[in-house]
Amino acid sequence: MNRIVLLSFLGLSLGTPNLVADSTPIERLEQVSDAFTSVAKKVLPSVVSIETVYPAQVPGHPFFRQFNPQQGPMGSGSGVVYDENGHIITNAHVVQDATEITVTFSEGQKFKAQLVGQDPKTDLAVLKVDEKGLPYTPFGDSDAMEVGDWVLAVGNPLGFSFTVTHGIVSATGRFGLRRDMSGAYEDFIQTDASINQGNSGGPLCNLKGEVIGINSMIASQTGGSQGLGFAIPSNMAKRIVDQLIDTGEVARGFLGVHINDLNSDLAKELNYEGLKGCIVDEVSPDSPAQRAGIESGDIIALLNGEVVENSTDLRNRVSQISPGTDVQLQLMRDGKELALTVILGNLDQFTGRKDLIGIDVRPLQPDELEIYRVNGGVMIENVVEGSPAAEAGLRPEMVITKVDRKPVLHPDDFRKRLQRSLRGEDNAVLLYVKTTSHGFYLVVKVEEEK
Repeated sequence: MNRIVLLSFLGLSLGTPNLVADSTPIERLEQVSDAFTSVAKKVLPSVVSIETVYPAQVPGHPFFRQFNPQQGPMGSGSGVVYDENGHIITNAHVVQDATEITVTFSEGQKFKAQLVGQDPKTDLAVLKVDEKGLPYTPFGDSDAMEVGDWVLAVGNPLGFSFTVTHGIVSATGRFGLRRDMSGAYEDFIQTDASINQGNSGGPLCNLKGEVIGINSMIASQTGGSQGLGFAIPSNMAKRIVDQLIDTGEVARGFLGVHINDLNSDLAKELNYEGLKGCIVDEVSPDSPAQRAGIESGDIIALLNGEVVENSTDLRNRVSQISPGTDVQLQLMRDGKELALTVILGNLDQFTGRKDLIGIDVRPLQPDELEIYRVNGGVMIENVVEGSPAAEAGLRPEMVITKVDRKPVLHPDDFRKRLQRSLRGEDNAVLLYVKTTSHGFYLVVKVEEEK
């Protein structure tokens, strides 16, 4: 069986053209052609080719085109100008670990670019060039796009600079594709517009010439385009990009619930009509959800008056709301409606950064419980180089389920047990760690208690 390989690339989208009813078939086709031409002329000046240089010791970057022993590997991708101040949007994977970034416009102008910020969890990055008044393409409303709408892709596939292709919106709301990124946020627009390696980071536009997506990946059995491209919706991208421009990082709202999708059996037992919404499996201690009165077994049906489609929908929407914001939730509990106001917390603060042993951890997502075959624990997101955790062999995407043989269910529980353990005379802690294939015990020692 051929393995489906997920790669990252670019796309563009178009609305349905207005055709004159009494025109001939040829004239109607010419009107469609004129629509494509108009969008291409409008968008091309704001699209850039991105060339990157990586440290010589970084091996096997997925987008290397050529290798220069003196300067390290090189890669390529695409991007689109976001505003007249010189900000450019691309994919995080296009510029990750790059030591030098150069952008080239369709007219041949070249500029050195600086990385303003990146968010690997949405695969977005913002660059800045020291040039004002650059042509940029406005953002449209990705929520308004429907299956069947025309789309155009502009980018630099396989080194063929500033290529334009077209197709339609094949689906919306795709998720579960980025298995390589723990805790990724996904709400992809799927398109059959032909996109290939090198298109990553370019715009997906409608027939008005508005950006409605930033293409990020394709699904392929061959490594080439097979009509399955995926773009980050413009509404999600804009929220992330604006934060990166303002602060250089992304602050995500945090509710503090472990949630799962509904099925017909659950809905029936909980006296709930329909399958939209999500069920609360667990409420994290001392979280915004617990303080607001949310309980295990509640069904979250509405967020700020809008229907919650499923657990992924709620997670994505909460993450894009600023910490400290009041949100309105409508719940179903024991067959009765309940309205609650929750003040969102900050996800990074809750997940316990700058841990005593040098790791960042976060709660497990429902699908990860199944993947790692655990009932609880914390996911390692980052390990500080040279830290006690790194020396002991801990790595990102490992799951810690026990501290000193006692189960941990969430980050706050993990921190408390870790602090208690490190008060001992040996300044060491026994952890039980799970990977997707096996589990093992591991001892982490610290030089001195901090």
